Amino acid sequence: MGLWTGVSEPGVLGMLSVLGEYSLSESVGLGLGMGLQRRFDGSLDLRDGTFDVTWRAVNAPTVVVNVRPGVSIPTGGLGGGFAFTPLSTASIDPRLSVDAALGASWLVLPSVSTRVPFYRGWDDRLQGPFVRGDLRGARRFGDVVPWVGVSASHQAEGSHPRFTPAFSELAATVGAFWSIGERWGVSAQGRAPLWIGGSAIRVWSVSLSGRYVIRRKPKGEH
Repeated sequence: MGLWTGVSEPGVLGMLSVLGEYSLSESVGLGLGMGLQRRFDGSLDLRDGTFDVTWRAVNAPTVVVNVRPGVSIPTGGLGGGFAFTPLSTASIDPRLSVDAALGASWLVLPSVSTRVPFYRGWDDRLQGPFVRGDLRGARRFGDVVPWVGVSASHQAEGSHPRFTPAFSELAATVGAFWSIGERWGVSAQGRAPLWIGGSAIRVWSVSLSGRYVIRRKPKGEH
C-alpha cells in the first residue's frame, strides 16, 4: 500500500516503488517498502519508507479482506541533505489501511488508508492527518488484472498554514496488476484529478511498483 499524494505537490510527475513481503503464516505477513519519485524538472527524491503488518482477516473464494497497521520511515529528504521534499513527513508516523477484493472474474476493490503524524520531524514541521479512500472495478484475465476507479484524499492542516496546509482531491484512476509466478508482481497506475481543494495543485501522475514475496512455509502445510 502507498499513500499516493503526489497530486497535491508541485512538480511531482511519477513514482517508482519496491515492496518486499514476508509471510509468517497463511494469514499474517510483514511488508517493507521504499520509493523514488521524479519531479517535472527531472530531479529525483526518496519517498518515506513503510513497514506494515498484514492480517488477512477474511480469505474466502470471493471475499478477501486485508488489515494493514504499520509505520512510515522518514527516508524522504535524505538525498537532499535533510531538506523538505514532497510526500515526506520527516517523522515516524503510524499508518493503517484496510482493503478488500470482492468477486471472482469481475472484482470490486474498495480500500481506505490513513497516516497520522504525532510530532515534528527533522524538518521541524508537523504534517496534518491524512486519509484516502479508493473504489475500483477490475476484470481478471489470467494473471493480469486491469482496473479503473475513483480516489478521494484529504490532508488536514498541520503546524503551519503555509508549510503544512490542508488539501483535498478527487481523482480518476486507471491501472493494472500483473502477477508473475508466485513471488513477483508488477503494477502500474495513472491518476488524473477531477476536483481539487485547499492547497492542492492539479497534477497528472503515474506510478510503477514491484513486489517480491519471501514466503516461509506455514506449519502444517505440505
